Amino acid sequence: MVRKYQAKKTKNKFSDEALQMALQDLKEKKGSIRKVAATYGIPSSTLHDHYTGVSTKRYGGPSTALTYDEEREIVQSCIVLQEMGFPLDRAAVTSVVADYMKAISSPNPFACDAPGPDWFLSFMKRWKTTLSQRKPQHLSRKRAKGLTIETVSNWMELAEKLYRQAGLTRLSKKELSKRIWNCDETAFATTSTSKWVIARRGCKSIYETMAGSGREYITVHWCGNANGDKIPPYVLYKAQHLYSIWTLGGPDGSLYGVSTSGWMEKPNFQSWFTKGFIPHLKRLKLIPMDMLSYQEDVSVVECSNSDDYEDVSDPGVVLFFDGHYSHINLDVIKAAKKSKITLVTLPPNTTHALQPLDVGVFGPMKKAWKQILQDHRRKTHGRGIDKTVFPALIKDLCKKTLKPSHFQSGFRCAGLYPEPKASAIPTSLLAPADAVADGSKTPSKSPHPRTFSTASTPAVKLQLRHHFSKLFQISATPKAKSKPKPSSRIPLAHYGEVLTTNEALGRIQEQEEKRQLAKASKAPKKKRKGPVQTKVTQTEVQEDRDENTCQGCKRAFEDDEEEKQQTWVGCEWCWRWFHYDCAGLTDMPEEEDPWACPTCS
Repeated sequence: MVRKYQAKKTKNKFSDEALQMALQDLKEKKGSIRKVAATYGIPSSTLHDHYTGVSTKRYGGPSTALTYDEEREIVQSCIVLQEMGFPLDRAAVTSVVADYMKAISSPNPFACDAPGPDWFLSFMKRWKTTLSQRKPQHLSRKRAKGLTIETVSNWMELAEKLYRQAGLTRLSKKELSKRIWNCDETAFATTSTSKWVIARRGCKSIYETMAGSGREYITVHWCGNANGDKIPPYVLYKAQHLYSIWTLGGPDGSLYGVSTSGWMEKPNFQSWFTKGFIPHLKRLKLIPMDMLSYQEDVSVVECSNSDDYEDVSDPGVVLFFDGHYSHINLDVIKAAKKSKITLVTLPPNTTHALQPLDVGVFGPMKKAWKQILQDHRRKTHGRGIDKTVFPALIKDLCKKTLKPSHFQSGFRCAGLYPEPKASAIPTSLLAPADAVADGSKTPSKSPHPRTFSTASTPAVKLQLRHHFSKLFQISATPKAKSKPKPSSRIPLAHYGEVLTTNEALGRIQEQEEKRQLAKASKAPKKKRKGPVQTKVTQTEVQEDRDENTCQGCKRAFEDDEEEKQQTWVGCEWCWRWFHYDCAGLTDMPEEEDPWACPTCS
């Protein structure tokens, strides 16, 4: 019977750091070889061989193509590039090794002068405690440069000041979790393909029949708090009119809207805020039932420079969202001030790490949505998803994936609950922003914090780092930045901003007035000279394309002999005929200059 072989003798496992620390203790005469080996859990014979230089071989078995020091330098370079935001794949690593073997004078042990997949698998197995293969997430350069330690620290200071001045720090953790909310929209694809399928061996092309002409998306707006409470979604279709059949079968209390682009616009966000968010908070008794009973100047706490918080009997609600232009709406801000809702925008280009929904909710949601698409495709035999069945699938998604623990972990990992703290943000998200600085740093100049021993010779380090740095042509001098184009959108604060303060409201209102004046004073577009081709429907062509009737006076050609003596002219675009007098012509038009009737011109 076939079974998996298991070694009878287990080898002692120890890390490279432990070995280097043990060698350092021996150099400093802190004890004998046996004593130091027992301290770090390393066999005394192995430590003796490394200390005396008899053998520096780390693993058993036959000798490897590269020495241990060379492989360790490759590992260090891979980690440095990964932390800078330039992770390597198998092809890049093998290409660097091939170039390195060509550059040195030693014989090349690889077939075809390049390492193959077997060498890479063995290399990853030897360094499995340090390296692993992962699927990277795409991160734009603006996001990588925006999420810095300074940005996170200033953002957390703003949130802490807001909590203190709004009186949220005096509440219990349970009550605080009910009063901090986050909203954001995301797009759901209507088609999905399987990653791996079963097919006959030898087939070169495997096709999967899909409904529709391409990949379409439908926007859905979500909102939840740190306690795990969620508001029914707001579904946004790309259409001109909303039909009732598109709203059947969805989650209870859901709202629906349309926009020409299919993305969130200012009227859509205002509709969700006034018809969905505020009524839901009233049902939870988090804001006053009659929002008009509160005066506008005292309904929200002003975030001033003072460290003393105001004694607020009812702290209200705080809503965090990104600074997309569709969210910056004067009517929304005024309604929030009347309802004791504090609106706070996140720092730009940081939502992948600082927005709770992006951190803890959307990941499991998109994974569950892919499975729902595959199940729907199997049940309907490949039928696509249209607007009539989309609400029912969203309802199924809410039952499967919108768990309170997802919202709770999202707020906790984003550093907003139970108290604002920058230490909640993983340092791995901050590393690319601190390392990449407009091409002023190269991979060879960025040391890894867990630096290995300097046992590698300088020649090995220089050769390998030179070949790794050639993978990314990073210029030492940054390119000259072009002058940014003027934008009509309202500028946002670099470290986030409280929109419901009087200062922010006045600034946004002033920017909106300037934008309206610029739009009104904009010169109208000049009319195009000459004939312009217009679209004519097939019905109009059949009705009007009568060669025997003048379209000006409606007289037929066969009426009398006098009519036959008159000159006619035809339009080159709509193919209709006119008398010279009816068309207002005195001379025959030239053939190079086609004539157009008054309608087409």
